[in-house]
Amino acid sequence: MNETGRRSFLKWLSGLLGATVAAIVGIPTVSFAISSLRKQTSPQASLRRVVRLGDLPQDRPVMIPIVGDLEDAWTVYADEPIGRVWLARGTLDSADPTKTPLKVFSAVCPHLGCTVQLGSDGKLFVCPCHNAAFKFDGERIAVCAGGGQNPSPRGMDPLEYKIVQDGATKDWWVEVKYEQFELGKPTITPLT
Repeated sequence: MNETGRRSFLKWLSGLLGATVAAIVGIPTVSFAISSLRKQTSPQASLRRVVRLGDLPQDRPVMIPIVGDLEDAWTVYADEPIGRVWLARGTLDSADPTKTPLKVFSAVCPHLGCTVQLGSDGKLFVCPCHNAAFKFDGERIAVCAGGGQNPSPRGMDPLEYKIVQDGATKDWWVEVKYEQFELGKPTITPLT
């Protein structure tokens, strides 16, 4: 092979190597950029079976974790806590379990996102971060638990739910549609 042929071959080989390296680096980069632009579907937008109706005490709220799949850029973590909800069961006046009075709220404070707790007296919900207070029906109380103006712009965020019967065991279950909402706003706006 003469000098010109060797140079042509080396030029061609270096061009091929450069294109290969660019593809190895470029394809994942372009894929990442495109995937971040696509609208992600929220794993929280479906009904999740959270607790047996018979396990909920009457007239005393209970915090229940919501379990689902967490996903980052590379990995899916199955059955991880993705949030918490408050369930408050009223007294059943009917023989029909589907008519059980039930209040279901996100445990996320609408002010800044802290986890709402049960007050020390057990008679209201309180956010430990800024003392925002809420009644058991989720209504915002104007005066904080420690006195002063309630910083929460709205009441606790209600969640959709269903009471369903398991086909195999015949147990009645509460299924909750867990959603997250924008914080610090007076209106309830779901995150997309």
